[in-house]
Amino acid sequence: MFLEHLFENPNDIINSIALAIENVRENLLKILDRKQIILRFYNLSQILQLSNIKSHLINNYLCFRGTVLRVSSIKVLVESIHFSCLDCKSQI
Repeated sequence: MFLEHLFENPNDIINSIALAIENVRENLLKILDRKQIILRFYNLSQILQLSNIKSHLINNYLCFRGTVLRVSSIKVLVESIHFSCLDCKSQI
C-alpha cells in the first residue's frame, strides 16, 4: 500500500515524510538548526531497466540501476497535431 502511493504520488509522500522528520527534530529532539532534509529510499522492489523508462512514467517515482555513458536531449515524435485560429475558431 505504501509503495503504491510512493510510486504514484512521490512528491506528496516524500514531502510528508520530510515534514514529519522535521517535526520530530524540532519538537521531540529540540534541534532547531533548520537543516534541509533530503529523503532517499533504498532496496525498493520495482527496479526498472533504463530502456523501459518512457513518457508515461512522468511524475512517478522511479528506481533503476545503471551507468550513464552519454546524455542527449529527447526527441519528441508528433503523431498528430491540431491548430485552431484564434479569430474564427476554425481548426486545421
